[in-house]
Amino acid sequence: MNIHTLSNGATVLVMSPSHGFKFSDGTSADPQATAICDRLTLKRETQWVRTIKGMALNSMRMLLSDEQLDFLAEMTKEADLVLVPFPVLASLREQGVRDRFPNVVAFNATAETQRSAPADKVVDVNNWSY
Repeated sequence: MNIHTLSNGATVLVMSPSHGFKFSDGTSADPQATAICDRLTLKRETQWVRTIKGMALNSMRMLLSDEQLDFLAEMTKEADLVLVPFPVLASLREQGVRDRFPNVVAFNATAETQRSAPADKVVDVNNWSY
């Protein structure tokens, strides 16, 4: 398991297997092991809403199972922050369990890199998405 230490001493457990992260404090984190990240793959549930001109409009929910929530709870004990993809954070909100995971965050890029390609974004260590 890869746990990154920021320059202020805070630890960050990155939950992204595809790329590492550059942080605004000048540090960089390696990607996480795919097997760990795969344990948080969201289940997608779709429900038909209506059809417009032959095109289906569907409502989609992305959900974490109880087992996944338990796994995430274990991960929160490993580091000061657990950095998850935004859809995982949104799922916690939608499922009404966001407050059970106070150190689970998504990142916000620095103002200078907000419009950059994903690999070029720099994570703002003073502006985490709750």
